[in-house]
Amino acid sequence: MRLAKRKVFDVALSFNGFRVRLSLAMKTTLIHRLGVFWCLVAACVSVRAQVVVDGSFGNAGALSGPNFKIPDTLGKTVGDNLFHSFSEFSLQTGQAATFTGPDSLQNIL
Repeated sequence: MRLAKRKVFDVALSFNGFRVRLSLAMKTTLIHRLGVFWCLVAACVSVRAQVVVDGSFGNAGALSGPNFKIPDTLGKTVGDNLFHSFSEFSLQTGQAATFTGPDSLQNIL
């Protein structure tokens, strides 16, 4: 029985005077890892602020920003307290969330 010879493709990379030889498999793995790394970087950079009402006290859904207006109708008033519930609440620098309601409210929780 005779085994076929496997061809190995070598790739040479030079970096600051250092020469590195990589097989095609190693090069493919390196390219894949760099691609995954840059996708993660892009995902982190593009993370946007989100204010999402979870629907505990009425309608659920995301609010539009960058200046989020959160009226009392999205929460529940008990006495002089207004309760809100969010599945996500994150703001970035320069953004604002404004809670509104009647003057009789003492606390917004």
